[in-house]
Amino acid sequence: MIPIDQTICNFKTGDCMRACVASVFEIPIEKVPNFMEDGFDNYNSKLQRWCDKMGMRSLDLAFESQDIAKDCLENMYVIAVGRSPRGTNDKERHGVVWKDGKIVHDPHPDKNGLDGMPTAFTVFIPINPASIISQ
Repeated sequence: MIPIDQTICNFKTGDCMRACVASVFEIPIEKVPNFMEDGFDNYNSKLQRWCDKMGMRSLDLAFESQDIAKDCLENMYVIAVGRSPRGTNDKERHGVVWKDGKIVHDPHPDKNGLDGMPTAFTVFIPINPASIISQ
């Protein structure tokens, strides 16, 4: 994981997710589209189209218990999403890179993380997991 900061800091077209993806995949932010560029409605389809090109799937997970989340996501870099500390309501979300139950990189310039615990996690899995086993 290479920490990369976001370049757009707002709730409409902000690119925290773009920065998190670039960080997890260790690629320049310019090679990752801003998934929020057209607003939240197209976010998931844009993310998945990009993942398809990378031979991956993105999978969003929500856990009722942070202990279960920690156990299931152990030793993995994932993107944790939760309420933004800069937001005024529950719909204003922020993404950070997460590993082993804690934030390892906040792409926002103020580095304030999340307001509370994450509500969802995005993980990346190979389209053909068998290809990893054969390596």
